[in-house]
Amino acid sequence: MRILFVSPGWPKGRLWGELGFKFPSLALASLAAVTPPEWEVALCDESREAVDFGAACDLVAVTAMTPQAPRAYEIAAGFRARGKKVVMGGFHASNLPDEALRHVDAVVVGEGELVWPRLLDDLAAGRLERLYRSTGLIPMETIPVARRELFTGKG
Repeated sequence: MRILFVSPGWPKGRLWGELGFKFPSLALASLAAVTPPEWEVALCDESREAVDFGAACDLVAVTAMTPQAPRAYEIAAGFRARGKKVVMGGFHASNLPDEALRHVDAVVVGEGELVWPRLLDDLAAGRLERLYRSTGLIPMETIPVARRELFTGKG
């Protein structure tokens, strides 16, 4: 099975256009690190490339900070219109999961690394839940090494 991790672009304008994060988020690369090896993973960082809504994938995983949320919802709608399952996590979804659930199939609240393998098992078994809530923090000594190779050739 294949996962497309998507980091939405930042809003245009004075504040975000000039100060928006210029470095890729490690959140998605960290989730890729806890993704079982039988899953193929790809990354789209919209600040560096256009989102391919025709991408061959079984799951789209989107992360967003609050300024990115409107674009994340547009991305989710584009993939869901094409029959793809979409899950969202990150600061915005963790703080407003009910809002996010109006736009995606499932929301991850809190530390995604702790619930991600279960979410993937549930998806593969056809029993994806609407909400996956982490019950704690990941111990520092068990934080996986982010899969930085996903950034290769991304600008």
